[in-house]
Amino acid sequence: MSTQSTSLRTAGKTKLLLATVVAAGAALALSSTSAKASVIYQEAFGGTSTASIVGTSPTTDTTGATWQAIDSKATNATYLADGSTNYPTTQNGGDYLSFTPTAGNIYTLSATLTPTDATSGWLSLDFSTGIPTGTTGPAMIVTSTSGSTSKYGIQLFTAGTSHPSNVTIPSPVTPGETAEITLNTMGTDWVATWYYGGSELATYTYTTNPTVAGVSIGYDTEKGSVGNFELSTATPEPASIGLLGLGAVGLLLARRRRA
Repeated sequence: MSTQSTSLRTAGKTKLLLATVVAAGAALALSSTSAKASVIYQEAFGGTSTASIVGTSPTTDTTGATWQAIDSKATNATYLADGSTNYPTTQNGGDYLSFTPTAGNIYTLSATLTPTDATSGWLSLDFSTGIPTGTTGPAMIVTSTSGSTSKYGIQLFTAGTSHPSNVTIPSPVTPGETAEITLNTMGTDWVATWYYGGSELATYTYTTNPTVAGVSIGYDTEKGSVGNFELSTATPEPASIGLLGLGAVGLLLARRRRA
């Protein structure tokens, strides 16, 4: 066999080896995109309708926080321990848990919001300041439309301002579906995404990242309830380490063959 033929066969094997390495690395990279998720807060609302949740700890509590009233001047405008609203007809309020996001994570805030009055009020889910000045992060409200008990709409907020009107929000919607907001702090500019009933509603990239000091559930002159409240975090695992490692092994083997 000629030297040229041997070289061609060696080169072919080297290419095949490298292709195998790259394919294995890509498979590893895809498998490693799964994130390690953990629950920060979870509230089962397993109490009664005779007491406020203010001052109580959520069912799962990794930070030692307790529920606090959003507006200290209206402490009766809170959620009760069974998740129902206390429904003061001329007030709005709600409750929050202290929380500060950090860079490099993806946070998911979710709950079922079930308004039952539909006269003029709403229920809300927020990444917020947790103080009476109101929301400064992404939020979602389920609100009545046209004063009908069968029609509810959704409004999205980025920083106390309604989401751009060119974003299509389904209306009417069914109360009691899972409302979900993700806050992605992986990049320099944070990204919020809203979902309802498993469907994506909108996404928004911040040019100035919001100041968030709490997660909250609120309401305004609305009968109804909240359930399945949860805040979780996921930190994506590096996908490139395995690929680079396999690539290095492949190059080493190729060099040995050429030698």
